Amino acid sequence: MPQTRSGGFTLKKQIQPPPETGAELARPGKFFWDRGLGAIARSSTHLALSYGDGDDRRHSINQLRRDTMDRSEYRKRPGGFTLISTLVALAVIGISMAVGIPALWQITNKIKLKQAGRETLTAMRAARFRAINELLQYGVIARYDNRVQVFQGNDPNDADALRQEIYLPGGVTLDLVTDFTVNGDGGFVLFNPDGSADATGAFQFGHHSGWAIEVRLDPASTARIRLRTWDPFELQWEENG
Repeated sequence: MPQTRSGGFTLKKQIQPPPETGAELARPGKFFWDRGLGAIARSSTHLALSYGDGDDRRHSINQLRRDTMDRSEYRKRPGGFTLISTLVALAVIGISMAVGIPALWQITNKIKLKQAGRETLTAMRAARFRAINELLQYGVIARYDNRVQVFQGNDPNDADALRQEIYLPGGVTLDLVTDFTVNGDGGFVLFNPDGSADATGAFQFGHHSGWAIEVRLDPASTARIRLRTWDPFELQWEENG
C-alpha cells in the first residue's frame, strides 16, 4: 500500500471504499446516506497519522471506517403529525364537543334553578326568623319580573316596608304560585310572630330547558320550607331538602 514518510511520521494515503452494490443502489435514501458517511471515513483515513508499524496503522484505520459506516443504521426519521392522525384527533374533539356541550348546558341550567330556589328559601326562613325575633309580621313576595322581596307588615307594595331584595339568575322565571296570596305582581306569604304562616303553598320557578324547582311551605302551623326539583326526563319531583 503506498505510503509517504515526512518528519518522523507516516501519512497514509486515501483508501477507496468498496463500490456500492446493486442492493444499495436500489435504496436511494440509504445509498446517499452511506455515501456521505463513506466520505467522512475516507477523509478521516486520509488524515490518519500513526507512529506504529504498518499492521497497527492498517488495523486502526479499518476499525475507524467500520465504526463510521455502522452509524448508517441510525437514520433519522421525519417528525410531525401525519394527515390521518390529524383527522382522527379532529374527529375525537368534534365528538367530545357534541356530547359534552349539551350536558354542560343542562348542568348550568340546573345550577341556576337551584340558586334561585335556595335564595328564595333562605329569604323565607330569614323572614320567619325576623317575625319571631321582632314579634312583628313579615312576608316574602316572588314577583313575575324575577325579583324576590322580604317586607315588613302585610303590604308587599309598601316601599318603606322593603327589607331585602333578590334578583333571580338569568333564564329563571316565576311560573306558578300555589295557594299563597296572589296579586298582579306575583304571590306572597306572611309569617306571624309565633312562627306560623298564613297559608300552605309553593313558589315554582322554571327554565326554558324544562327543569323547574319548587319552594314549598307545608304545613302552615310550623312553616316548614323545603325544595323540590322537577326532572323533565324522569317526569317526577325530587326532594332537595
